[in-house]
Amino acid sequence: MGEEILIFDCDPGIDDAIALGFLSGIIRNEGRKNIKVFILSTWGNVSLEYTFRNSMICKSIFKIPAEIVKGRDRSVRG
Repeated sequence: MGEEILIFDCDPGIDDAIALGFLSGIIRNEGRKNIKVFILSTWGNVSLEYTFRNSMICKSIFKIPAEIVKGRDRSVRG
């Protein structure tokens, strides 16, 4: 099987931080070596600046082997 790609789209507050913790456990416990993980951080209840920072903190705390990508900083519809 080739490399799998997982994209986790989020605006990390407490709920998404918990989900990222679960994600890290699944990756480690299943021994997933051939999976490429991207955390797509977008605006939400707070600005993109804060959600991006929170994504980096979660990646560090949970030791998630992922690239963090900045998403949109506002709604597509304005």
